[in-house]
Amino acid sequence: MTHQTTQPGHSGGAIDQADVQDWTQRIKDLLANTQVISAPSPSGARSWHFRMFECFNPIDECLVTWCCPCVTFGKTHHRTRKDPSMTTYSPVNASCLGYALFRCFGCWWVPETMQRADIRAKYNLEGTMLEDLLRSCCCTCCNLVQMEKESVHREEESKKLVAQQYQTPTHNMQYMSK
Repeated sequence: MTHQTTQPGHSGGAIDQADVQDWTQRIKDLLANTQVISAPSPSGARSWHFRMFECFNPIDECLVTWCCPCVTFGKTHHRTRKDPSMTTYSPVNASCLGYALFRCFGCWWVPETMQRADIRAKYNLEGTMLEDLLRSCCCTCCNLVQMEKESVHREEESKKLVAQQYQTPTHNMQYMSK
């Protein structure tokens, strides 16, 4: 599966053509590479920070997801594939609308499974495509909240790591005299 990110600030309105092309390419890639479906977790994969049924906290995220799951889906997609800082996020976006369309036809689990697989790959998390599929089919609300909370946590973790790498040294450099 290819993983492309769009430049922050690149937005073409609610239906961003770059998003549509990205989803189209991701579906083609998945259909072309069926080995992904049965592939195990990579060695060294990390555990998920949040468990599946920790979806009631925060309650506002749970309620938004219960009432309008496409908003949470679109928000997570934006954070993980476009702009981790969320400066260009809009609640109504191509991923949100696409997810809503898939739900209308009873196929919500397709983009949800793909998004979960993307999150696992991006953050090197444990799991398989089959597990992703089962979680997407059996407990959509908990799955969406877990993915959103995990992406927020991992992006914050990533920012802290980058900040630590670029801290100025606290000790003064000493030069040897001749």
